[in-house]
Amino acid sequence: MTVIAEGVDALGKSTQIQKIKDEFEKRGISVHILHYSNIKAFGNDNKKIREASYKQYRDMLKLANYAASEDSMALILDRSHVGEAVYSPLYRNYNGDFVFEEEKTFLWQDNLKRIKLILFTDEVEAIIKRDKERNDGLSFSLDPEMKKKELELFDKAFEKSILNKKRIELKGRDAEQIWNEEVKTFIFDNK
Repeated sequence: MTVIAEGVDALGKSTQIQKIKDEFEKRGISVHILHYSNIKAFGNDNKKIREASYKQYRDMLKLANYAASEDSMALILDRSHVGEAVYSPLYRNYNGDFVFEEEKTFLWQDNLKRIKLILFTDEVEAIIKRDKERNDGLSFSLDPEMKKKELELFDKAFEKSILNKKRIELKGRDAEQIWNEEVKTFIFDNK
């Protein structure tokens, strides 16, 4: 199986990814976690970054497809898919919608139910508050208008995806509630 966790920073994706990993391992399934993010090797050369990203995402989808067809392994991708269609136009000056064409090209129809896309989301103010408390400097922006644009683009990208998907709103819930009420059920009870 393949699980893709998406959403802006400070939504608890890493916490949920760890819970997903632990559950797979409890079930005797080997787990691999990958995180794809902006390619820094090319500095500000957006053309080279786009070319490298395109190749990276093609390879990632091939791997996701393979993992989805295997019962003895699971692949967890940390913001490694629709995020390209969000951050590229906002911060890298190119269109990342190629990920949706790649879905159609590289994913076997038989595997679509075994590739699960989760979009975590919350209110802008709550996200910015958590991000400031986290204070790790990893977010693209703490500006409320930019965060709002990020959320809007994540929603649009999420809707474009053909993957088996679930949108999860935090709504002030803690990590255990989100895990028990939505994440665990979506991944492990809806095969």
